[in-house]
Amino acid sequence: MRKAAEAILIAGLIALATPVFATDGAVAYSHYARGDYATAYREYRALAEVGYAHYQSQVAHMHAQGEGVAKDRVQAYAWYALAASQGDPIGRLHSARLVHELSRQQLQHGNQLAEQYGRLYVAPFRPH
Repeated sequence: MRKAAEAILIAGLIALATPVFATDGAVAYSHYARGDYATAYREYRALAEVGYAHYQSQVAHMHAQGEGVAKDRVQAYAWYALAASQGDPIGRLHSARLVHELSRQQLQHGNQLAEQYGRLYVAPFRPH
């Protein structure tokens, strides 16, 4: 019994000492719905950076609209393309649309960013 209590105490202390980095889509959405776009962007970006394609599309949308960040269609394309590469239908739709709207140089830069983001935010979370 004593060992079980010690194990529970140790687990609780570890949980308290561990910083919380994860976020929740509902938290991000609540900020977004209230118009607190800068906070919503940070929350969505945290989810996007751990490989969630849906939230990568949300980050892209916020770049496209200039919500919480500077309006940047190249960044929007990069995030949509990253989401699309993981099968996200919104990412597919909007990256395909932006292909026809951006210059060749913008697309090249966007593709470079998408590749970089893929190495940083997708590859580490894929099963080996």
